[in-house]
Amino acid sequence: MVKLSELLIRKYQDFDRQRLLAIGADTAFFGDPIEAYFDDRTLFQDAFYSYYTDVEPTFTWVACYGSEVVGFLAGCLDTKNYQRDIRRIIIPRVFKRLIRWKYIIGARSISYMNGLLGGFFFGDFSPVDYSTYPAHLHINIDKGWRGFGLGRKLILAYIDQLSSINIKGVHLQTTSQNQIACRLYENLDFRILWARTDHFWTKWFGYKVENRCYGRLLS
Repeated sequence: MVKLSELLIRKYQDFDRQRLLAIGADTAFFGDPIEAYFDDRTLFQDAFYSYYTDVEPTFTWVACYGSEVVGFLAGCLDTKNYQRDIRRIIIPRVFKRLIRWKYIIGARSISYMNGLLGGFFFGDFSPVDYSTYPAHLHINIDKGWRGFGLGRKLILAYIDQLSSINIKGVHLQTTSQNQIACRLYENLDFRILWARTDHFWTKWFGYKVENRCYGRLLS
């Protein structure tokens, strides 16, 4: 039986890195492991989450049961700076490892990458007003630890942090397939800023899936 008194939210520390990256990959397919659509979890972790552990960990939070990390929120103060650092730091790092054959590139990864490129072509991804919603977040909870309110607590801790330094607003990207998460965001006063059909996931599931951008004003 879970002792609720042993569930806690705290700031990310360097020693949490491997556990955070593992949860990120274990939950990347709408709460299930990344291998459903991507061949190499290390490539996924390096490309999508190493920014939050290696470049800007200050705004990342973890949910713990005792000493075990069971979920996290990866946050970023300024998305424009994030995009710059992705181009300047993360992409060159991943490319160097790629040409040294440090990753496995299989059919699933190629299909997903083609889907991403197609999404940019079709305009599947939302524009965001960074002057109003400069910060962003990603949230992942390990499968056995959902339903304990950890997602809500992580978001509120992050919002308190942003509010304390007068950040105007925060946004996040998700899809309509994440129904429970969407309800959580809406209950926490996030509103849909933009929504459009995602061609890749619509084809995958055989029914319409929307890309959604949610935002919340903080001041």
